[in-house]
Amino acid sequence: MNNFKIDFSDGLYIENDHVDDSEIIKDLNHFGVKIYSRSKKENYKLVHEKNSQGLMHKMQCFDESLYNRELFYLHLNFCTWVKPFIYKYLIPYHIDIFYNNKLEFSYSLDCRHKLILFNLETKDEKELYLWMNVIDIFKKNMNCDIAIKNDIVYSTNEFDFIADVKYRKDNDTNRHYLNLNVGRFYIPNSQIADPYYHPDGLNNKNSLEIINDILYFSSDLFKK
Repeated sequence: MNNFKIDFSDGLYIENDHVDDSEIIKDLNHFGVKIYSRSKKENYKLVHEKNSQGLMHKMQCFDESLYNRELFYLHLNFCTWVKPFIYKYLIPYHIDIFYNNKLEFSYSLDCRHKLILFNLETKDEKELYLWMNVIDIFKKNMNCDIAIKNDIVYSTNEFDFIADVKYRKDNDTNRHYLNLNVGRFYIPNSQIADPYYHPDGLNNKNSLEIINDILYFSSDLFKK
């Protein structure tokens, strides 16, 4: 059996660490990998309602469905790894891996019951309170556990109802399902916003817009 590993702790990482020799086809020494972003589609229908003025017509959402928007296609050689995306904001990835046009492996990012790490680089305590409130909503919507890396959060029990695990800023952290850095990030030695964190820049953005860049820029799949 072919083995695959998907890791979201620092962007997207895909690895193949074992190949079933019995299934190898001559001159076909790689897998095909399709990477998608999952999005939400609302389905509407025309409804008719009576009121005091007569019959009213309006479009009403009756159903929501998910669809996969293809982002990228690549080859993954046997027993190797690839890091196709280094975007730092949350993307609801879905990955399909094929060999000889046969689906071998399929996986979607799923935060439920996982530990999600937020590294918070705030400008002041007011911003920290706002970001923690946003993270609390995220935690409830995703049904996940939260780890926070921030010296203020570490030193107080005020946010313990949100943070299941706390770290100091200089602590090494690993073994998290997903790692999200929230702050204002720039290309080194410049005042240009790092597009891997802020795809549409930082100009005049407030604290809420900063964290929304990380959590909600890529997709409407998650509720704010």
